[in-house]
Amino acid sequence: MYSNIDFELRSLTDDIELVLRAKNVMMSIGSFIPELIWVTKNIKEVIYPNYDEFAYRLKPLESMVPNLKLTSIDLTDYYNEVKSANDTIQTRMLRALTR
Repeated sequence: MYSNIDFELRSLTDDIELVLRAKNVMMSIGSFIPELIWVTKNIKEVIYPNYDEFAYRLKPLESMVPNLKLTSIDLTDYYNEVKSANDTIQTRMLRALTR
């Protein structure tokens, strides 16, 4: 669908090695990338969505990992749209279950 994106299904080991070699990483919410940041000196910038409380826990890494730059992207509107859609789906599922 996107000509500039290559997707390849890999093993967990391959994924870890790829992240550890990267200089810039764009992440989602989760603990996978933050844990890897602690064990590599290659990562120079982490770009993360700031629509979740988890993102605020990344800030201490900036002062603890030398030369690491954290860049947040505001996805509040996106998060609200997704949350609204999920709420609608959950409501429909509950209605179906209670019939």
